[in-house]
Amino acid sequence: MPPFAQGLRKNAGYTGQIISLEPLPGIYDELVSGSSGDAKWHCRNLALSDHSGSIKFHVMRGDQFSSFLEPSSEEFSSLQEKNSVTDTIDVQTLTLDDFYREIKTRYNFNNCFLKLDTQGYDHIIIVSGNKVLYDIVGIQSEIALSRLYKGALNFLRNIGDDGSGGIFDFINISQQCRSFSLLH
Repeated sequence: MPPFAQGLRKNAGYTGQIISLEPLPGIYDELVSGSSGDAKWHCRNLALSDHSGSIKFHVMRGDQFSSFLEPSSEEFSSLQEKNSVTDTIDVQTLTLDDFYREIKTRYNFNNCFLKLDTQGYDHIIIVSGNKVLYDIVGIQSEIALSRLYKGALNFLRNIGDDGSGGIFDFINISQQCRSFSLLH
């Protein structure tokens, strides 16, 4: 079971629906295998984007860096080898609005928590959900301190440097920076 879903089930005691999206076919197959035996965990081989249809997706040497965006090493070059394109594939996409309406109808839930890990693309997905954002009770987003992709927002733009943000908890996922928490 992937770590995030495992944490929801085992550590947080969450028993509701989990809907996982994964655009990379091989990783998707692993996700499906990990979700077997859990009737409330559903997997889809697609990605969220700013339009529903199909988009070119960059597969990186380190698959965890794969993204719709092209890699950049201008601000942080230590990951250049892992964050380099090895293939480009077409992936099926839905907007957050379209996807949310579909799953809300299918699974009839009351509350939704959205966890995003889209390698510099989170802000585009959030904008694609402007009709349903107020139905989502929380959003978890992985935001890099340094831009790893061309066209990605910088850290401050991602968190709303205009003072309009909310409560943020920053957790270190890199060995190269310290953890800290901030109430904004």
